[in-house]
Amino acid sequence: MKIQATDIFNGKVVTLTGTLTTDHPASSYGQPVLSISEWGGGAMDYANWILAGCEVVDITVAEAEAFQVWTSQFPLDCEVMP
Repeated sequence: MKIQATDIFNGKVVTLTGTLTTDHPASSYGQPVLSISEWGGGAMDYANWILAGCEVVDITVAEAEAFQVWTSQFPLDCEVMP
């Protein structure tokens, strides 16, 4: 999936490539983790998502289903339309 985020240090909008996976050291008990390619596979968490004002700009139907599971962990109501 492609995500737009705002760099909190310089205000520039960047595009990130994310993959939802449970095969990641940050995954716990089968919970999906959003791994960011440009971060060397580092995991994006709720705080990163909110602080950077992230938005999904491209997502497949299969990714959208996993994204709903990932966002269900957030305390806010997040939805995505593929």
